[in-house]
Amino acid sequence: MNLGVGIKHSIKCIVEPDMTADRVGSGSLAVFSTPSLLALMEAAAFELAENGMDTGYTTVGSYIELHHMSPTPIGIMVEAEAKLTKILDNRITFKIMVYDKSGLIAEATHIRYIVDRKKFMRAAEKKL
Repeated sequence: MNLGVGIKHSIKCIVEPDMTADRVGSGSLAVFSTPSLLALMEAAAFELAENGMDTGYTTVGSYIELHHMSPTPIGIMVEAEAKLTKILDNRITFKIMVYDKSGLIAEATHIRYIVDRKKFMRAAEKKL
């Protein structure tokens, strides 16, 4: 594993109509939905972690505490920045901030676990 506390990774996207609360079913307004925001935040943390994983390992999301504090309309670019804040055994903690052109729109604490890909999938397949 090649990860360290303090490293960062950012991803950007433009809010599209299929990302709005009225389209994903989380509300009735045509603004960036919290589920779409959550997916962007988790993707930023996943990509950061994935870049440091040894062959055969990945991370899975386990926990997120999210505060979505400002609306963003269709057509506006948003940027999620994940910062690795803690590593404890196979548990990685991130602080994620999301901005649009007006400033901070959301923040979260996110926990991911490092897992062996094959073992994890075997455990999932036992449920079939």
